Amino acid sequence: MPFGISTAPEEYQRRIHEVVEGLDGVEVIADDILVYGRGNTRSEAAEDHDKNLRALMRRARERNVKFNKDKLRLQLDQVQYMGHLLTASGVRPDPDKVRAIEAMPKPCNPQQVRSLLGCVTYLAKFLPNLSQISEPLRELTRPGSPWRWLREHDRALHLVRKLVSSAPVLRYYDMKEPVCIQADASESGLGAVLLQKGQPVAYASRTLSQTERAYAQIEKELLAIVFACERFGQYVCGREAVEVETDHKPLEVIFKKSILSSPKRLQRKEMHIADLLSRAAVRTTEVENEPDPCCLYLLKREKDTIQACAEVDMAYYTGIDTEQQAKFKQHTDQDQVLHLLRKVVREGWPETKQATPRAIHEYWQFREELSTQKGIVYKAHKIVDPRSLRSEVLKDLHISHPGIEASLRKAREAFYWPKMTEEIKAFVRACKVCQQVAPAQRKEPLRSYDVPTLPWAQIGVDIFDYRGKQYLVAVDFYSDYFDIHELKSLTAGAVVLACKKTFSHFGIPVTIISDNGPQFTSTTFAAFARKWGFRHVTTSPHYSQSNGKTESAVKIAKLLMKKVEQDAGDFWLALLEWRNTPTALMSTTPAQRLMSRRTRGIIPLSPQKLEPNAPTGVSMEIRAKRKAQEKFYNRGAKNLPQLAPGDRVRVQATKTREWESGIVLKEVAPRSYLVRVRDVLLRRNRRFIRPAITANGEVKGQAVSRS
Repeated sequence: MPFGISTAPEEYQRRIHEVVEGLDGVEVIADDILVYGRGNTRSEAAEDHDKNLRALMRRARERNVKFNKDKLRLQLDQVQYMGHLLTASGVRPDPDKVRAIEAMPKPCNPQQVRSLLGCVTYLAKFLPNLSQISEPLRELTRPGSPWRWLREHDRALHLVRKLVSSAPVLRYYDMKEPVCIQADASESGLGAVLLQKGQPVAYASRTLSQTERAYAQIEKELLAIVFACERFGQYVCGREAVEVETDHKPLEVIFKKSILSSPKRLQRKEMHIADLLSRAAVRTTEVENEPDPCCLYLLKREKDTIQACAEVDMAYYTGIDTEQQAKFKQHTDQDQVLHLLRKVVREGWPETKQATPRAIHEYWQFREELSTQKGIVYKAHKIVDPRSLRSEVLKDLHISHPGIEASLRKAREAFYWPKMTEEIKAFVRACKVCQQVAPAQRKEPLRSYDVPTLPWAQIGVDIFDYRGKQYLVAVDFYSDYFDIHELKSLTAGAVVLACKKTFSHFGIPVTIISDNGPQFTSTTFAAFARKWGFRHVTTSPHYSQSNGKTESAVKIAKLLMKKVEQDAGDFWLALLEWRNTPTALMSTTPAQRLMSRRTRGIIPLSPQKLEPNAPTGVSMEIRAKRKAQEKFYNRGAKNLPQLAPGDRVRVQATKTREWESGIVLKEVAPRSYLVRVRDVLLRRNRRFIRPAITANGEVKGQAVSRS
């Protein structure tokens, strides 16, 4: 081989490894060959050592390798090897190197400081607190730092020398023993120690870059675990399980969850750990060794590896541009609560919630999800919105006027702030546009009139049109019996005349229920009610359900007319037979309940059935029938809040179906209110009135149960 070529050391190393390949108890680094023996006693170890040495000599003779006998050291209890002192109890630093460091003069310039730290760093795996102690010295080596040797630097130099002179003994690594990794992070660096049976096998540490120093404490602690797994990769690779200990309790919670539920800035680190360790059991404990980081410039390769894993641009994941990023940072800086939160996230959370500033108690329960980058606070992958920007964010979320749930879904994809759900609900409810074009309200539970105890005591009347002719229908609420009269005109007088004819047949009712048609609200009908001595009750306009019994009679009458017309039959005969037909869910006919007898029709009946016989239990049957109807109707129904005079409301217009602003004047009847809308008095059912919601989310009215 030519003398002086650059690849000579590597070529030599390759060849010498080929020579000793396959030999037990033989290790070689450069031109130093180490032969050792194992045994439970010294004699057993010596015997194994001699056997291994003979095998090496035979291999050397076969490969024509010569040794310098003057450099041979035979059967030593401890030996200096590549800067280490190998003993029966473990590994120590080379005493010659320790004496050399102790004898080094005080540095006079940054280059000499680097030389000192370079020598110390060679023994870094023996020195658990190197970075913390040597931090003042490292400050002198950073670009732009002025050279000023102060008392703190003398103290740091003294402590470094003392640390080197008292370096601990490291345990020999045993493949059969379980492995534990302790990792920790400080404001300026990372540290780790590999343990077996509670004894250190190796220490590792490195400093943090300026970017990494801005990480939240939970990110630094997780980064320390990643660094430890990479640095001790040769020890932990291939093991079924490795125990990882950290003094940061939120990490234990993070590792119990799915990686997908972790913040984006932690996910990559977790996946990197999962790639390095087949199974890791992470638990929190007091990290006693606290191995801190050492010199940055001496560990660039390790730093670059971790840096590639750790850097996650949250602006990319949140989709905010540079201008938006600057705006969120500016408002975060001005927000006192977020400013304090950002500081706590960077420096680390206290051990208990009680020790945490009261202003950020709301963030305690998910503290492990919080991080900060470029002045913005994030909860997982969501931006923690500053208070001064929330009104703007609310407007942007509701720009297309979605409903509450849609607005919440959109907000939860990008933002978080305490009580966000309540504020979004209040904002959407108070939106004037949404209130104006809101859909119809859900129906209320069925409200029935009191069950009559006598026939023809309570009736309903209504006017309907069929084939261009107008009819008045009058139905008895007790018997379901209804009577029909064709009207010659739609005047109040014609309606009163038809009512008189009906009353002359069946008597004057106690109560008449009708809608608000002009015939029924006229003075003529009012005078008729006073003179004939009955009470007149009107229902809510445009809400036919409030007079459901009458509407049902109208429906039956129209259906009879249509069927008879198509069948060329007789309507009055059909009406007679309908009155003689037993009602569904009841045991009697409408005629029986009204007249206490059946009426003779075309269907033959025995004389006994035509005899008067007052039916019993009618009221009970009516209640049972109504209960069955209510059970069916009330599916999906709910009670609406009761309104009070003076409440500001929105009333649904009859034609446009839009909700107009109004004010409640009084409650005319249950679920029926008199309201003023644009200086016009209207009577409307509660279903067409909804409380107006103010900008601060105030809603007037209280939900009550009305059956």
